[in-house]
Formats: sequence, C-alpha cells, structure tokens
Amino acid sequence: MATERERLHTLIPYRAQSAKAKEWGVPASYLSDVLRGRRPVTLEFLAKVALAENISLRWLKTGKGRKEMVAPGAVAEGPGADFAPPSENERLKELVREMADLVGLEMPGPPGAAIVHFVTAAEAERLEISEEYAAIPLLADPAAAGAPTEIKDSDIEGQCIIYRSRLRNPAETTCIWVRGDSMEPVLPDRSIVAVNHARADAAALNNRIVAVFHDGGVTVKRLQVSADHILLVPENRLHSPLVFSPDSDRIIGAVEWAWVQFG
Repeated sequence: MATERERLHTLIPYRAQSAKAKEWGVPASYLSDVLRGRRPVTLEFLAKVALAENISLRWLKTGKGRKEMVAPGAVAEGPGADFAPPSENERLKELVREMADLVGLEMPGPPGAAIVHFVTAAEAERLEISEEYAAIPLLADPAAAGAPTEIKDSDIEGQCIIYRSRLRNPAETTCIWVRGDSMEPVLPDRSIVAVNHARADAAALNNRIVAVFHDGGVTVKRLQVSADHILLVPENRLHSPLVFSPDSDRIIGAVEWAWVQFG
C-alpha cells in the first residue's frame, strides 16, 4: 500500500517541488525533508496540502476513500457526471470534519471541537465561517502573554478555526503554543491551547489548566489554590511546581480547548 510520502509525490509535477512548497505554504527545505523522511509527515502539514489541492485529507493520510474532496450530501450533476466540486466554505468544513475524524474526535449534534490553525484571517473572513465556527488568533510566542485588546496583526501566526459552541467568550479568547515537555502527556510540546482571558479568577479555576505570566513570557500549568499560596503544577513530575502568592496577578486565563499532536 502506498505511503503518505508516496501520495505526496504524486501531487508534485516533475521538477516542481519548490513551486509546490510555495503553494502549500511551507519552505522548500521543509518539503524536501518531509519527502526524504527527515521530518515526520504531520497531520497539520497534510491538511495544508489537502486544502491547497482540493483533495480529501482522509485519502492523503490513509489512502482510503475518494481522492477528490466532496462535501457531505453532494450529488452528481447529469448522467455519468462526476460530483460537483464543493464551494470554498464546504471545503473548509469538510476538512475540519476529516481532521476531527482522523484524530478520533466525535462530532455529535452540536459539533465537537476541531481546528485548522493554518487558515489566515483573510481566508477565515472569505470563507464565511462565523455562524458555525469562530476564528481565534494563534499568537506568535512573544505575543502570547498579552491581552486580546493589545494584539497587533504582526503578533498573529494564523487563525484557529474552532466550533463556536465550544467557546464561552470567542472575542476574548486567543490560541497559544505549548512549548517544552512540562505538561506531557496531557499537552505535548507544540500543542495549541485556546485561552479564555475572561476567566482569570484563581478561586474559580482550582485544578484547571491555565495560562500564566512567568519570567517575562507565558507558561501553561495546572492551577491548585490554597489559603496561603497558589501552585502551578506540571503534569510531568520531572518538573517542579511554581509557587506564588494568592494576590499575585499572574493568571492570563483558563485553557478551555486544546489541539494535541502526538508524535
């Protein structure tokens, strides 16, 4: 059975690898490393390719099913005709569904959470996702400790497309990277979390995972509150908890959703 890399090769015309890398939004060196097996083939990268090529993420990842992206309920037009191509909005929604399916998320009546974090702000607006989805800024590391009202366009790496029903305060939520191994196995390195800045009261967040100011940046830990102090506890017990006083104004917000990539 063909591998992910072999399926990627079929999408690249002869001597067009650099051009394809540009179309897919990755450096040419990154694509070369992926194709040569020097980097893993991540679901994030495959999703970029699927959206750019208008093909099924499920087919690209597993080799199963139809290669062309077809919106749910699409019907062929005329005798012997192929399925009508989905609109841009249908393409994004179907990609979200495929991604959720591939990472084992359930999609019940109100939809469960899913994410396509490489979508730009302009694409999010053009795709008219506002009714079912919310476009949440994914912040570059230096901007992660800021407040939503202070965010500049230059601070934003992309947009996280998350089902609106999973967010309490979309307008006051930002997404940030989790760096390092202190929250493994719950949140491995390069996980993405959605932080609700409207929920920053320590007393109401006992035993919840939160984002906090620390050493001029931001860290993500589990909060434990007592009468004398507040602990920020890592999931990885090789790391030590952080301790600060209850009146310390360090909490940025509660982590309400996470995109976790294993391996």
